[in-house]
Amino acid sequence: MISLKTFITSIFAALVIGGVVGWIIRSEGFKTVQITIIDPSGRKVVIDLKEDSIPYDELLDKIFKNEFFKLGTIGLLKEKYNIFPFDDVELVDKIATLSPYDQVSKGLQELEEKRIGPFGYWVDSVFVGVPSVEDQPPEGFANVCENGKYRGRQIEITYPQTDKKIKVVASGIYACPPGYKYADIQLNFNDANELFGNTPLNKYEKAVALILR
Repeated sequence: MISLKTFITSIFAALVIGGVVGWIIRSEGFKTVQITIIDPSGRKVVIDLKEDSIPYDELLDKIFKNEFFKLGTIGLLKEKYNIFPFDDVELVDKIATLSPYDQVSKGLQELEEKRIGPFGYWVDSVFVGVPSVEDQPPEGFANVCENGKYRGRQIEITYPQTDKKIKVVASGIYACPPGYKYADIQLNFNDANELFGNTPLNKYEKAVALILR
């Protein structure tokens, strides 16, 4: 059974290779080019274009207005020519194969150094807690959910009420089963005291977390 991707791609393979039947209808001094696109199942789409020449942009505009053929065109460009929309997640896998000396790689490295675009700072509102003494991380470090995005990252935590900041490395982890509430970040008592002032054990404080690296 032919897959949808193969089916759609074959439509446009036919279009590019020659599966387009066109003819010119002349009437009262102007010309209309009528293009019929036929897919392997016999489905037809007719595109009418004025004049006997066909500008690429006009043809593509008409194709991309039809969602079915738009997806097929994109599928063909990706599969046969390695041309991807810039926001296509499959493009990430292609970029991963580039040499670090490629011009695109160098451009991405510059974006990362400047922390802009996809490498911009990631800021979140979080709840910060102080666990029991036996579970506290060392000073300068933090505990985070084992399946969370902070694991292994360096984080700057800001307390909005006083604008005080501390930097910690999320080296410790704890389990966060679904359906239970946990602090997003757990601090050593001394770090929490520096950030919030006197903080009772196991009380959550609202703060802002910025992933530095």
